[in-house]
Amino acid sequence: MKDKHKAAYICLLLTFLLWGSIYVASSYATGVFSPVVVACGRYAAGTAVLWIMARNKLKSKIEKEDVKYFILIAVLGYYLTITFNTIGIKHSGAAVSSVINSMMPIGISIAAAAVLKERIRPVNIVCIMLAMAGTVIVMGGSKGTQVIGVAFMLGGLVTWSIATVYIKKLSDKYPPEIIGLYAMAMSLLIHLPAAAADIARNGIQPEAGAVMAVLYMGIFTTGVAQYLWGKSLAVLDAGVCSMFYPLQPVFSVILGRILLNEQLRPGFFAGAGLIAITVVISCLYNDKDNN
Repeated sequence: MKDKHKAAYICLLLTFLLWGSIYVASSYATGVFSPVVVACGRYAAGTAVLWIMARNKLKSKIEKEDVKYFILIAVLGYYLTITFNTIGIKHSGAAVSSVINSMMPIGISIAAAAVLKERIRPVNIVCIMLAMAGTVIVMGGSKGTQVIGVAFMLGGLVTWSIATVYIKKLSDKYPPEIIGLYAMAMSLLIHLPAAAADIARNGIQPEAGAVMAVLYMGIFTTGVAQYLWGKSLAVLDAGVCSMFYPLQPVFSVILGRILLNEQLRPGFFAGAGLIAITVVISCLYNDKDNN
């Protein structure tokens, strides 16, 4: 296995560890703030983090023909996706939301095949099916599903799948922190007015714990995680990166146990083992194709 591939896989593991913590933090934050305000605060903090990372590369110029792709990523990936997911978590709960989000490999693989002409290998299809089965086992017994929450999570799945393939497309020209910074900053042109209108209409009552949750999501699950995600996409196919998505609910459950003392369901270890096997298979086949 090439060193750059090893580094990309480590970045992916860290990415989904951070993303796995979103559900606990977001559920807490949306109990105090509206989803629109949470999304805005998260991306404002995330933009600041990426600016720090990219400040030595800000001289990088965006080619005129690529501006439309940055705008597309900003609107679909960094505005609609985060808004849809935040609303979805609020209405359907963390467990159900993480299950739906684990379907991301399907959406990204289809989008990558359509836009980037990536192959959907038979092994990828098998891995997707096994990972979905493992996710269902991990989250088995979860309750509280609401139609509106599921609908918004599915909407976020579609918008993020499309945004991801264009992040991959731009990664051949620009560093990941530049892609994240410029697209995220563009998304704030929508986030800020939307949050201001929401606050003017409904008011706001800050609470220290909720503020900390928003800052955590902004700094770590947005700024740092988007950088790591971009680094992975610069090396690996988008479809391969997407195969790590089923790890997200696994990390979510583990963090729930550690931080909230939640009980692990009997099927957790069986489901987590199945997911781990699919990730290993995906990594081995991808490495074989690149040697």
